[in-house]
Amino acid sequence: MWRTDRFRAEMLLRQEFDKITARHWNKKARKELREAFETAARKALATDEGIYKRAYDAGLLASRPVPIAESRSLALILQAGYVSVERTLNRSNLTGAAMTISRLHEAVSRVGLGDESIDTVIRAAVNEIAATGITGYVYPSGSRISLAPYVRREVTTGVMNATRQISQERAEEWGSDLIQMSAHAGARPGCFPYQGRVFVRARAKRTQQNAKYPMLDGDTTYGQPDGILGINCRHCFWPWF
Repeated sequence: MWRTDRFRAEMLLRQEFDKITARHWNKKARKELREAFETAARKALATDEGIYKRAYDAGLLASRPVPIAESRSLALILQAGYVSVERTLNRSNLTGAAMTISRLHEAVSRVGLGDESIDTVIRAAVNEIAATGITGYVYPSGSRISLAPYVRREVTTGVMNATRQISQERAEEWGSDLIQMSAHAGARPGCFPYQGRVFVRARAKRTQQNAKYPMLDGDTTYGQPDGILGINCRHCFWPWF
C-alpha cells in the first residue's frame, strides 16, 4: 500500500507540475526558440556563402552545391540543435519535479500512518515547486542558478553548437578545406597560440594542396573543454582560399 500510495502521489505531482510549467513553456516560447536558431543560422552562413560564391566564380571551387534553403543536411542539423535545447529545458522542469518527488518519501510514509492525506502532501509539494522550482534550476551538485541566466546559457550554447555544425556541413557541401581562425584580446592559453592562423578544417582530408597547413582536429586544442571552440570560447572561423 505504501508503494502504491507513493506512486499515485508522484503521478499527481507530475500532473500538477505540468500545469504550472505549461504557462511558461508554451507555444510562443517554442516559436521564439525556433526563430532564434533560424536567425542565427542565416547570419552564420551569410558571410561564408559570399566567400564561397566569389571563390567559385574565381575557379577555386569545382562545383556549386544546392542553395542553403534546399539543403536537407543543414535542415537536419538545425532541427537536431533545436530539439536538443528544447529537451534540455524540459529536463530542467523534470529535475525540479524530481527534487520534490525525492522528498515525498517521508511525506507519503506519513500518509501510510494515517497522519496526512495524499492531497495534503501534493498541495505542499506543488507549493514548494511554485516557490522555488520554477524560479530557478538546481544542478545535481546542489548549486543553483536563476531561471533567466540558465535559459539564456542553454539557448546560446545550443545555437552556437548548431551554427558551427551548419558552417562545417556547408563547407563540406562546397568542397572547401581551409579555414581561418578569428583573434581577439584576452584569449585563453588553449586558444591564444592558434589565433589568426589557417587550418585544415575538421573532417577534411589531408591533400597535396593543403599539406602545409595544420589540421584543426589533430594539431590544436580543438575538442578540449578549455581549447578551441570549447566551453565559453568566443572564436569563430571563416573559409580561406
